Amino acid sequence: MPISDELRVALAAAPFVAVTSNGTATRAHQIYVCNFVWLAWLLISTIALLIIGIVGIVLKERTLAPDMLGYVASMTYENPHVNLPHGEGALDARERTRALRDLRVRIGDVSGEEEVGHVAFTAGRQVRGLERDRRYL
Repeated sequence: MPISDELRVALAAAPFVAVTSNGTATRAHQIYVCNFVWLAWLLISTIALLIIGIVGIVLKERTLAPDMLGYVASMTYENPHVNLPHGEGALDARERTRALRDLRVRIGDVSGEEEVGHVAFTAGRQVRGLERDRRYL
């Protein structure tokens, strides 16, 4: 049966037209399941990193010398506190490292008798050890 124009205008202006219908409402839930093998590896690695971090902090607090041991061979160029064998000054870095491989080095106080110490990279000299309560340059 066709709808008349008047009914069509009345239905278009109406705010709500009740129509019966059937509907089904569903809700989706995400369920997370713990894989205990991965949890165990996570805990083991986390505890290992925590222990390594604590050991690093303790060692940093106990160390008195500054961190100056990057390329050790470069610390020996024109260093007055390193006694080198004659003729070692004109070598390139690789040859110098090879020539100095048996050299025993130390970071110590080269101004042991003065009021303020001087921390330096030394080899072949007797130097005073670093002390926690002493001032250094």
